[in-house]
Amino acid sequence: FRSVEALPEGLREFYRTNMDRIFAEGTSDSFRIECFVFISLICAAQEPLTQAMVKQIMGKDAFERVKSKLSLLFPAGVGERITIVHKSLIDWLLRNKDNAVEDHLGIVEYFVSNTALKKAHGELCSICQKVFACVPKTDKTRNNNFDVNNASCFDEANGVDCFDPTAEEIVSYAWKYSVVHACEGGESSQLDIVRNGQLLNFYWQSKKIENLGVVQAIRDGEFYLKLRPNDRPIRLITHAIQLSAPALEKDWREFASQLLGGRLSMIYEGKPFPEIVSVRNDAENYCLNRGVCAGENGAGPTIGSLWMPVSPNLTGAGHPCQKILSGHKGSVNAVKLTKDGNLACSGSGDGIIKMWEVGSGRCVHTMTGHDGSVNMSDDGSV
Repeated sequence: FRSVEALPEGLREFYRTNMDRIFAEGTSDSFRIECFVFISLICAAQEPLTQAMVKQIMGKDAFERVKSKLSLLFPAGVGERITIVHKSLIDWLLRNKDNAVEDHLGIVEYFVSNTALKKAHGELCSICQKVFACVPKTDKTRNNNFDVNNASCFDEANGVDCFDPTAEEIVSYAWKYSVVHACEGGESSQLDIVRNGQLLNFYWQSKKIENLGVVQAIRDGEFYLKLRPNDRPIRLITHAIQLSAPALEKDWREFASQLLGGRLSMIYEGKPFPEIVSVRNDAENYCLNRGVCAGENGAGPTIGSLWMPVSPNLTGAGHPCQKILSGHKGSVNAVKLTKDGNLACSGSGDGIIKMWEVGSGRCVHTMTGHDGSVNMSDDGSV
């Protein structure tokens, strides 16, 4: 089901019939609104949400009222996660998200408007920021730009007493999608929070690369730059991570050494950026402390000795070289792009063909079996 037009008529009628049943004549407007807050959150979610996350946003009483009514379309799954009866349901609910329609029409006609979807992304971004704001003050991934006093982790006044920002599934979700939700929501204040507290936070980026890999860190930066393409410090840190990717894929602990080794030298910039200077300072402190991160007691696990570059001899961010694709053992004879520009295919003297994801620089397929060198014709065939 790639689009709503591909839905069989029976499915459309099934969804509409269930919505008619839920919103029978006499249903209050306030209940309709509560239901569509819930539905909007599910549509905005990047993976099934825990009930605790949704309850934190809606309030305990509103969540309990809605959950029972919508349980057929949105059943509870493993680990108290909220699932959907079929992925085509989201297509049906988002069928008008690109059209300029009023929110109240969505409640009447059963669809989630673009405005409602953006608001849901903003709410989920706030939940993610609570995770980073509620860590111990000595943890350097802590987000001090988020006002935790105005967004309590435990909102007793709202009837929510079970939201634990340290719960594994909530922490995991926040690390994966905090930047995504900020960008999808588009609120300037939230974009500023993820910019200053995460994308330009050395310790946050280091933890992201450790937990989720370098590709995820690169995608965060690229996603942000789609909205703010002229943010030079973010472009530099993202480019630095791209250039460092071959080393970081082998050992994430090389992040600080890569930055100090020239990736963030700013030699191609007219003036130094204070944000980049701060990132470099944190990277230097990290190396000098042998990778010891401050925890609750002011110390953390030592992860081994780290090399401290004495001169910036690595290719720096801002250089025309955008990514380094590492993997061939012989000389590369030819590189061809697919028509959409998303994939690159390389042939080498090692007899191997590799296919690369251009956006991330990740090798997605390796083809072996040739006895000799591989080249390509002008039309891209081997």
